[in-house]
Amino acid sequence: MELYDDDDIQCCAVSSDGSLFVCGGTSSLVKVFEFSKDKKIDIKLKATLDGHLDTITTIRFFFLLLVIIY
Repeated sequence: MELYDDDDIQCCAVSSDGSLFVCGGTSSLVKVFEFSKDKKIDIKLKATLDGHLDTITTIRFFFLLLVIIY
C-alpha cells in the first residue's frame, strides 16, 4: 500500500502522543495517518482532508487541533 500517491510531500507533523501524523503537499490534500506499534508497526490512513486551494507548505498539531497553513 502506498501511503501517498501522486504528490510531492512538503510538510509533515506528529501528534504529541505519537499516535497520529499528518502530511500535506502539492496535491492540496492533507492525509491523517494513525501509527501503532503494539506487536508490529502499523500505519493506517484515517482521513483525507480536501478543500485547500494551493500547495500545503506548513502543518502542525497545536494541542488537540490540527493547524494547516498554505
